[in-house]
Amino acid sequence: MDANAARMRVLVVGEEPGSVTTLPERFTVTRADALNAPTHVDVDCVLLAAPKAPLNAIAELRAAAPATAVVLLEDDETLAGAALEAGAQEVLTHDCLEAGALGGALSRAVVRRRMEVRLVRQALHDPLTSLPNRALFLDRCAQGLARKRRRGTKLALLFCDVDRFKAINDSYGHEAGDEVLVTLAERLLGALRAGDTAARLGGDEFVVLCEEVRGPEHARALAARLTAALSAQMWVDGHELEVSVSIGVTVVNGRDVGPEDLLRDADAAMYAAKRRGGGRTELFDAVLRKRSAHRRDAADELRRALERRELRLLHQPIHALADHALVGVEALVRWQHPDRGLLDPAAFLPAAEASGLIVPVGAWALTAACEQAVRWHETQSAQPAPTVSVNLSPRQLTHPDLVATVHGALTSARAAPAWVRIEFGEPAVLAELEAALPVLERLRAMGLSLVLDGFGTGPSSLATLLRCPVDVVKLDRVLVDVVADDARTASLVGAVLDLAHSLGLRTEAEGVERPEQAEALRDLGCDAAQGFLFARPQRAEGLAGLLGAQ
Repeated sequence: MDANAARMRVLVVGEEPGSVTTLPERFTVTRADALNAPTHVDVDCVLLAAPKAPLNAIAELRAAAPATAVVLLEDDETLAGAALEAGAQEVLTHDCLEAGALGGALSRAVVRRRMEVRLVRQALHDPLTSLPNRALFLDRCAQGLARKRRRGTKLALLFCDVDRFKAINDSYGHEAGDEVLVTLAERLLGALRAGDTAARLGGDEFVVLCEEVRGPEHARALAARLTAALSAQMWVDGHELEVSVSIGVTVVNGRDVGPEDLLRDADAAMYAAKRRGGGRTELFDAVLRKRSAHRRDAADELRRALERRELRLLHQPIHALADHALVGVEALVRWQHPDRGLLDPAAFLPAAEASGLIVPVGAWALTAACEQAVRWHETQSAQPAPTVSVNLSPRQLTHPDLVATVHGALTSARAAPAWVRIEFGEPAVLAELEAALPVLERLRAMGLSLVLDGFGTGPSSLATLLRCPVDVVKLDRVLVDVVADDARTASLVGAVLDLAHSLGLRTEAEGVERPEQAEALRDLGCDAAQGFLFARPQRAEGLAGLLGAQ
């Protein structure tokens, strides 16, 4: 309700100014000689009338009654500025009182304080569920860890993730998914002990901080309590749903850890529960700690590799199957490790994906590929230079800065969009189809060709092909491996190629290693292919002879 229209409860602390008696009837005024909790926590505004220690009084009010507005009566301008910094909403001089401005000042102070409280709450709470958000939860964790150290007790962090939540969104829509999250938040609050803190980190991830736990088995029992509450059947949009959760638990006793460490360890345990089928609880133990430390070390080493410019690009040629002409190359990232030599992607990309370093690694690869495309176009004046394909990982595909990153790479290298192709895997786009589609549309609108990689073995290949804005379909190597040996696979590949061509798309295959595979693909109508049969991935200078022969 508007503070200017509602009745307002005002507490005057100290000597009451004479103008208080002239306030309109909507102000209910009480008076006190000093602050005390029973009176100042149940009012809308406190008017501090020249107290002896105003800054201490304001601090006391902010701690005991954070929603209450504070107005200070003070003529000293220096003290007035300090009072506003300490948390007062208004500072009035006696001249203002004589001008009859007291009522307006009190009303403004209440409105301002309510807005401040609302903004603070919005900044620290999840808008969908009203649970604390990550920032507030980390603050609560820091407080809990401090109490643990003082008292010598144990605490636990429970990391809860909804199993197959994406399927709920895809099947029933995002509004139904939001309804599920709200219901889960309510159930979570109902299952907590007094003193526990629950929060939503985002998406379908919830966390609970439990203090005063007796040990791992007690924490497991608390997790079982949450599982029972969260996994009960629910009705959403007329549909009965069975929801299960995977929970990771970390228990802290003597170790000196921080809030982020707690989250990381519990998150690792939760993913262990996911890997074992979901719908279960896993405890962060020595094995997980060793694995987690290895991932951290790998991420740190990869971060240093980026700084030291140890990443390299190799290029694998793509040949037309009709005449073996070079039509393009695929850029492949390698790591020139100072001790272990040239590393394949399998040695470092999983750590990059898990740590988020895949984003800067991908940005580096994109820029390097654009620069190489420019060099080829500058030197291949007599014949067309090959286009360069760059792969996007699932995390890159939905990163909010992807379009800007691609545009920046093209601009800095002065590369034409037609010289570069963007490849993305079918599983990657399927995982976040609704989020990925507008990004792909924007990339295509920039003039880039889009390649759907690993096509033909996914659960929704046809639907993906019809919805995605693609120019080229690249067959999955699983199909290529047996296309020359299995008649049924050959028929399937032929149907996929015919479908792609009917949609106006070019077709390619990867992983071609035997002449009979290339011959079978050519006979079935595949346009181009790459693989060890034609060439292994190599440095750009290694392609000079091939480009010259072209």
